Amino acid sequence: SYEDKAKPWQHWTLSYLNPLLRLGAQKVLDFDDCGAPSHEDSADVVHAKVIQAWDAEVERARLANIALAECISRRSNGERGEGGGKRLWGYFGRIFWRRHSGADATATAAHTNQGAVDDVGEKSSSTILTPEGDSLQQQLGPESTRPNEPKVINPSLSRALLKSFGPWRIVYAIVLISVSSVLSFVPILLLNDLVRYAESVNNSDAIDAGNAPSYKGIANPWIEVAGLFFVPLFASILQTRHMVIMQHAAVFARTGCSTMLFQKALRVSPTGRSRTDVG
Repeated sequence: SYEDKAKPWQHWTLSYLNPLLRLGAQKVLDFDDCGAPSHEDSADVVHAKVIQAWDAEVERARLANIALAECISRRSNGERGEGGGKRLWGYFGRIFWRRHSGADATATAAHTNQGAVDDVGEKSSSTILTPEGDSLQQQLGPESTRPNEPKVINPSLSRALLKSFGPWRIVYAIVLISVSSVLSFVPILLLNDLVRYAESVNNSDAIDAGNAPSYKGIANPWIEVAGLFFVPLFASILQTRHMVIMQHAAVFARTGCSTMLFQKALRVSPTGRSRTDVG
């Protein structure tokens, strides 16, 4: 693609699009003229990253719900006496940390089932059973009104998309647009200073008398005139780079969700397809 072949400085100025713009001035562009999409926007690359992050997110939710199921089991056995709430959640924190550190996996398997497997082959984080045989959602209730009541932890698709795309890229784009917004105030300050300079030298009476008011500006007037050109130019470059990164993020999210839905549709059983419709 044009973007993949561009040099580093061309990514900031978007000058790699000049051949496409020149071609568009000569004829109406069609799909083939735009070339191939960027490598990072290709469906196979995006799908591989999103699936890897989604599997890790499902595993994180499963381990958290395993610890929560053990807490529910202990609470159902009457281990929540006076001050038991703090001990219960302290136990939950220790169990949660051990699951994430990879320890005590054998003890966990003795108290929980392996989780239901859906049509995609992923383990559901909301079907973990307590030792009494009740589902975790059944123990907690459909919608609890108590503020401290634990809830089933579900995997987050938005967190998986953010991790697979790269949180640092989003932060980088925010920094670029923030600096660009700050720089947009600089031309206003420079223009006000130039106006004060013009007013100070246009007093003909003071000039003839030889006592023209002294001018103390931000910088030399000619430097300020140059700043009126270069500062907006630099701010525009930063803003353009921000927009390119956010466009890549939008394409990444759309492609990742679309490929996951497509994979799900291909692996749904005939019984499942009979219970669903378009949308």
